[in-house]
Amino acid sequence: MNILEMRLRNCLQTLLEVEPALARHLRVNLAPDFKELQAWLARIGEMQLAEEDVRRIERLAFDFLRQARIAGSAPITPTGRLH
Repeated sequence: MNILEMRLRNCLQTLLEVEPALARHLRVNLAPDFKELQAWLARIGEMQLAEEDVRRIERLAFDFLRQARIAGSAPITPTGRLH
């Protein structure tokens, strides 16, 4: 596994870990969207990754988690726990 695959895997795993707590806290069903992330995670080794693409996904994930924190008025930890 190369560094781009590791970065993308870490990014997707972080999002998947916070999904249950986020869905409960925001009272929304995120399962369909997060199932797609799980499918991506399973196919990372087959993807042709570029630095720019991984950086963009990392930025989007960071922004999503930041917005979720603002919307939920509680910090979200990588383990999916809201504080």
